[in-house]
Amino acid sequence: MSPGRTNYRGCPQLNVAAEFPDADHPARRVATAHKQELRRRLKRLAERLGAGRPDELAGQLALLINGAFVSSQTLLAKEALPLLRNAALALIEAARKG
Repeated sequence: MSPGRTNYRGCPQLNVAAEFPDADHPARRVATAHKQELRRRLKRLAERLGAGRPDELAGQLALLINGAFVSSQTLLAKEALPLLRNAALALIEAARKG
């Protein structure tokens, strides 16, 4: 499922994390591993972009992405992508300067 569909309910991993707050629960461990992998990939991209603090940029982008998933049900479909893109570009530009 993806944003814009009537039955979309946000990021499955975030939903699992909310439903299974015990960090040792198998479902929670899978969701956490997925989010850690996302951040690892974002860090690699940040390094390739020449960010001064790639781990920090990766964390910021991960928060932005997760926020987009959480907010997707309340944003208009036509505004979600431009908001996400522009915020990500601003973070990347600031990270490359700093």
